[in-house]
Amino acid sequence: MYYGKYLKQFQDCRNLNCNYKTKICGIFPANDDEALKICQKLQALFPRADAPCGYALKLSSGNTFRCLVDEYLQRQLRKGVPPLFNILKHLFADKAKLETITDVLLCYYSSLEKHKKFTPESEEEEFPTSYLHVMIFLAQTYDYKGDTDTALRYIDRAIQHTPTYIDPYMVKSKIYKHAGDLEEAVHCG
Repeated sequence: MYYGKYLKQFQDCRNLNCNYKTKICGIFPANDDEALKICQKLQALFPRADAPCGYALKLSSGNTFRCLVDEYLQRQLRKGVPPLFNILKHLFADKAKLETITDVLLCYYSSLEKHKKFTPESEEEEFPTSYLHVMIFLAQTYDYKGDTDTALRYIDRAIQHTPTYIDPYMVKSKIYKHAGDLEEAVHCG
């Protein structure tokens, strides 16, 4: 009984009716470009919301994707979002997006190492944790690509950078596990 009352109020609130098929035609965009524009408008209205940004990343390609992922990565790396790799992993099915993300991260890595900024043109220096999270994300990315040596190189740098932070040890353990070295994986974590 209560559920039906709630559903009715929800429909009234959202101005929906039982004949949703007629309304839905006016809601959904005709193509990906139109959908991307809607996502970008929603991002402007709700800058802290992740869903519009996630959909925009999924719909975009080329230079548009690079700009969007650059903005998204900087924001998330500053916050130190641990599951960032898992959040973006679905994009790796597209090899061009995987390479773009890797390239953006490598640019961050070299710039943070030299200038302590995501880009040399940035005005403010980043916190050391941003550098740490870039190294962890790079290690996870190279592990995903199957490049174990490079992944271990980045994760070892992350461990050397902040030896008291547990996440790099867990990532290192996963890298060894994915490489098939279960004994070493157990000793890392």
